[in-house]
Order: sequence, then C-alpha cells, then structure tokens
Amino acid sequence: MKLETHTLVSEEHVGRCTVMLRSLSTHCTVQPVLHDDGSLSARSVERLREEWPNALIISRPEANHRAAEQLVGHPKVLWWRNHNIRATQLIDYFLFAEQSRVLAVDTDVVFLRKPTEILSWVSTPENRSSYFAYSPEFDPDPSGIHWLPEAVPGAPFIPAMCCGFAAVQTDAFLDLDYLEDLIDRTDPVIRVQQRFVTQMYYSLLAGRLPAQRVVSLGEQYRSGPLEDLPSCEDRAICHYFGSRPAELGDGLEGVWSCYPHLRAMLTA
Repeated sequence: MKLETHTLVSEEHVGRCTVMLRSLSTHCTVQPVLHDDGSLSARSVERLREEWPNALIISRPEANHRAAEQLVGHPKVLWWRNHNIRATQLIDYFLFAEQSRVLAVDTDVVFLRKPTEILSWVSTPENRSSYFAYSPEFDPDPSGIHWLPEAVPGAPFIPAMCCGFAAVQTDAFLDLDYLEDLIDRTDPVIRVQQRFVTQMYYSLLAGRLPAQRVVSLGEQYRSGPLEDLPSCEDRAICHYFGSRPAELGDGLEGVWSCYPHLRAMLTA
C-alpha cells in the first residue's frame, strides 16, 4: 500500500519538501499530495513533477473551487479557510484525501529511519486502535495550544502535540459540524490570528475523540530541533530543521553530523 502524505508547500520551501519526500521514499512507496499555498512557480511545479510523477499537486485556485463546493453547509469553516492559508493543513488535507488513513507532514521533517509504526497502522485498516496519532511537543509549550482552554472554554483538547506530523483517520477526525461550532466559540481576537490557530483546532478536534483512539507517537517522533532533544537511538524523524535563524544555516548540519549517511542520499 502507498502511504498518502499531505503537505502544504510554498515556493520558498520546495527544497525542504524534496528532502522530506526523499527521506521517506527510501523506506516506502509514497503517494504525495502537495497543496500549493499559491506561491509555487510553474518551474517549481515542473521540478516536483519530474521527481514525483505520481504526485497530486493541487493548485490554490483548484483547492478554492473544491472547498467552496464541499463546504457549502459550513460557512464559518469556509471563511476561516479562505482567510488563513494555514487552515489548508487542517481542512484541505482531510477534505481532499483519497485514502482513509493519511500522514500530515510538514516540509521541514527528515525521516531518520523507517517509520514502522506509521506504515503498520496505514497497512492494516481493520485495526481501529487509533484514529489520530501525533508527534508530541513539550518545550516550550506548543504554540496555539497555549491559548487553550481559555480560547474555547470547556472544550477538551490534547495538551502537548504538534500538527506538523500526524497520522490521521480522516472520517473520524475531521468533523466539520464540530469545527464550525469551535470557530463560532473561539475568541474573535484569536480566531483571526494567522499563526498557530490551525494547531489549536487540531488539538481540539483530536480532543473530542475517545481517549483510547488518540495516541502519542512517543519520543521517537517528538517534534523539536534535533540538538534540543534528548538522545534516542531509534529516533524516527527530525522536525523543525528549517526553523533556525538564517545566520545559523538551514538546520540540517545537526542532522548530517548525527546521520552522515543521509547527506548524499537526500541532497544530490
């Protein structure tokens, strides 16, 4: 079975996306779904298609058209999606998914080993053990979730998670009626923020699921710059390699120093 991945891609981060997909494709067959944030050039789209001929690249105009058709009954969800490009990472990923189980993954993720836990879950659809498996994040408190519970009083949420890496059963997770209500209940000052609101809604949507169906992927999949994480022999991913200040480099040097065999493979 192919692993369907969903990623929001900007012109600036095409290179990062290539590293992410190359590192994952060394371990499994990938079906990439790349969501253009509206900035991708024709040359970048061509570059991505050359390396990933089976990729589905969804342009912003196409995504807007499809979302307008599918969100007719959810005007607040549609408004939020149309006014915050990061909402693509929550709404479009799962609204447009072709498989029932998909991986939501940011461009600045490097796979350090085979993600056995994810692949096993995807390949056994009869296994209903989890609907949502997430990358934990602890230090500092995950942005967006720090607004909770005050932003939406009384709504259950997941307190230590990162939405940049999540294995999701789409039909169980994306409840548009519930999201419509959450948006309506959210403090308007927070609702219009461009950053971190998507992560907050991820946490809230996962929080409404039965507790036994929501699973932390553990230290092996923990989000954070590699140099800030504790030693872990079987670490599966490095997240945030592109988040350091520009003067400190692209953030990959720490990955290459710890995993030198990956450099030539992923940056050729």
